[in-house]
Amino acid sequence: MSNASFLSATRDSYDALARRTYPDLRFEVGSMLTLDLADAALSGLLASYSIIHIPWERRPELFAEFRRVLAPSGQLMLGFQIGDERLHHTEAWGTPVCLDWYRQQPDEVAGLLSDAGFDVTATIVRQPVSTEKTPHGYVLARKPAAAP
Repeated sequence: MSNASFLSATRDSYDALARRTYPDLRFEVGSMLTLDLADAALSGLLASYSIIHIPWERRPELFAEFRRVLAPSGQLMLGFQIGDERLHHTEAWGTPVCLDWYRQQPDEVAGLLSDAGFDVTATIVRQPVSTEKTPHGYVLARKPAAAP
């Protein structure tokens, strides 16, 4: 297993900024559904407000991919906005975009992770603060030590 850090960025500009800011870390632009990593390559994976861009019906595929790249006893942390809405935007900060996001339910995410073979260790709900409009959810899980 590599000790190199890994981050999946979604836009070339974020990738360029990340490479300049942290030149000793590895950054890649790609899809979370097909991570360019060997099996069991990571000891931990953080998906902070990124699973919201995966259609609900593809979450089992996503969580299977996360399980594939995590080493036995590897840790997973997910963060997301809570809700049942599917939202679509065509503009963000004055730039044309085609952006979908899917709010999540913590218990549903935890169940899907369990179905994918993870041991869920915590499910946390945080109420909105400041200008936020929705609660936020966090789910912590680990790949079993004796995972096949």
